[in-house]
Amino acid sequence: MGIERSAFATALFAAAGFQVLFSNFSGALIIFAILLYFARLLTYKDPMMLLFIVQAMTGAFKSYYDPCKYKPLTIRRVRRA
Repeated sequence: MGIERSAFATALFAAAGFQVLFSNFSGALIIFAILLYFARLLTYKDPMMLLFIVQAMTGAFKSYYDPCKYKPLTIRRVRRA
């Protein structure tokens, strides 16, 4: 479906829960479609975006991902005689 597995599972189980609670299958399909659309928006540019949003909301943001850091690689040529 073009999204991360956890986002798909969240949309699927939320729609299933809506259907069980309210016995409304068409409402469950609408909820699933809306959540699927938002999940595609989140993961279109960066698949890790959902994880970053959750970490930022909980205050446990990890600093291992910084797209602005640039560290050039050092390439060394070894000449063999």
